[in-house]
Amino acid sequence: MNSFEQFTLIIGLLAVLFEAIKHLKEKIKQWFSHS
Repeated sequence: MNSFEQFTLIIGLLAVLFEAIKHLKEKIKQWFSHS
């Protein structure tokens, strides 16, 4: 695996992580506003 492939993989993982965190934040906000 060359460095460009590694770089692309890392960017992809970061993007997925970012989306997951955004989604979690929304869920936590909803959860707090309900209780």
